[in-house]
Amino acid sequence: MSWKLADNPEVCVGGGPVEHKVGETVVWDIHSKQGVHFFQSPSNKAKSINIEVKFSVQEGDLEFKIDRVFD
Repeated sequence: MSWKLADNPEVCVGGGPVEHKVGETVVWDIHSKQGVHFFQSPSNKAKSINIEVKFSVQEGDLEFKIDRVFD
């Protein structure tokens, strides 16, 4: 995944697997932070999932707010 942090397209932070081959160990970008959210119940009945992510430059932390809409 890549995050665009400014209007300049060259200012970007990426993270995730760097290389993956079936049956082999995944090689990860160790200089990136990542977040994972597990739902307590299946989300396949949700009409939509709204995700808001805030990144603290000073702390280097990610804050997630996730809402599912079941209309």
